[in-house]
Amino acid sequence: MAKDILIAATVKNVPNGQIDLPQLEPDKVVSGGFNVAFFVAGALAVIMIIVSGIMYMTAGGDTKKATLAMKALTVTVIGLIVIVLAAALVNFILGNIG
Repeated sequence: MAKDILIAATVKNVPNGQIDLPQLEPDKVVSGGFNVAFFVAGALAVIMIIVSGIMYMTAGGDTKKATLAMKALTVTVIGLIVIVLAAALVNFILGNIG
């Protein structure tokens, strides 16, 4: 009962009884989703670069730890390059479709 009164009050206070909702364009939603995903992936790559550097600095002369840190850094840099290329490709494709 209280919910019905609240809805009636909400509709009553709207001019002309119509609610104008923003129109979502599918290409902007897809583009925004990709941009968020690429931002998160890039941020994680930067964090992994920092962690790899800390691992390398704290290896303390242990070659296994230093090698592990260098492998982690190499894989992270390759991943960052893939992220940048994927972002460029997606933006190029979405730019030419729309």
